[in-house]
Amino acid sequence: MSSQIISKEGNTVKISFDVTPEKFEEGMKYSYNKNKSKLTVPGFRKGKVPRKVIEAEFGPDFLYEDAVNWVLNEEYPGVVAELNLEVVSLPDIDVKEVGKDIGAKFEATVTVKPEVKLGQYKGIEIEEIPVEVTEDEIKAHFEKIQNDNARLVPVEDRPAEMGDTVNISYAGTVDGVPFDGGQSDSYDLKLGSKTFIDTFEEQICGHSIGEKFDVNVTFPAEYHAEELKGKDAVFAVEIKGITKSELPELNDEFAQDVSEYETFDEYKAKEVEKLTKEKEQKARQKKEDAIIEKVIANAEMDVPEVMYDNRVDDLIAEYEQNMKMQGLTLDAYCKFSGQTVEDLKKQLRPMAKNSVDAKLVIDQIVKDENIEATDEDVQAQIKKYADQYGLEPEKIAQYYESDPGFRQEVALHKAIDLLCDTAVVKAAE
Repeated sequence: MSSQIISKEGNTVKISFDVTPEKFEEGMKYSYNKNKSKLTVPGFRKGKVPRKVIEAEFGPDFLYEDAVNWVLNEEYPGVVAELNLEVVSLPDIDVKEVGKDIGAKFEATVTVKPEVKLGQYKGIEIEEIPVEVTEDEIKAHFEKIQNDNARLVPVEDRPAEMGDTVNISYAGTVDGVPFDGGQSDSYDLKLGSKTFIDTFEEQICGHSIGEKFDVNVTFPAEYHAEELKGKDAVFAVEIKGITKSELPELNDEFAQDVSEYETFDEYKAKEVEKLTKEKEQKARQKKEDAIIEKVIANAEMDVPEVMYDNRVDDLIAEYEQNMKMQGLTLDAYCKFSGQTVEDLKKQLRPMAKNSVDAKLVIDQIVKDENIEATDEDVQAQIKKYADQYGLEPEKIAQYYESDPGFRQEVALHKAIDLLCDTAVVKAAE
């Protein structure tokens, strides 16, 4: 097999390559085995027609299409590697010649990874990001824990108030006609949660157990159900029960109930330590993002749109996988949220662009700085993942230790560390 670059304009490269008659013959054998069971020739059982008979009956070029596809799948990756091309798109293939005696000659047009010319990437100036946990943040954290562990106490001596949970029955109509999903015999609604549309929850306030009354609301113009968009609706409501949250006291008994600690002071110290670590991690991520954003701005690169398209497709696939785990399909999600897949792609494109641009500049830093991941670096990253996910390092190692992609990922982390270590941090304005 011979190959060469014919031309290069920006990120578009045109190449040519030949496939030997011997290799093409392998493709012909594949094509014959694939197609022989589909053909009917008088005098032969289906699937038992000799190849010579098929070629005589239908012509040798009858088998060419599948043979060409087979040799392309076999040879194209080697051509790309031989020409040292980092291809980022599917090839546009032009079959120039094909035959049993000459093999096959191809030309292909591909889009390749762009050249990246880095600007300043060391000594990037960024604002300091505070990592100290404030008293307000500690207070809010423990208020959430109190609310998560609150018990519901029945209320019988007063009307419903914001913050209460009411058990209601309701039946909704639009222009006097019931609609799908507008009825329930028993529903627990937290007043103030904004679970229901418009002013539904506000109109529950002031009513007591046993009361029956109407709630008048208007569906949003962008509501997911097309037939209800912007429509006025009336809900016949009855309050069947009212409960309020009773928060536990933050004391030693509470600490023993929700943790392994004997005193609240011990429990609080551990929670503050956890909050501090989380804030430090978020600050580190913000620092990295801020630095990389400036490195991208300082760099020169002409990124082909197909790279952004590919990343958007990857993100859509990740969305779809996450939804499957929740028992949803992408189509169902889009219908529920009132958008199309194309709308979702447009929303994800800025994220995809940033992800691609960041990867390009970090890859270039790895190359320019000759950064390599040592065995010690790989083991350190494995331990980090093990600590993060609460797994044994040996279990993580069996998946990643010999993976070249993981080693490259570790090198990227080292490049990011270099950016952070050399950054100039100034006081926040």
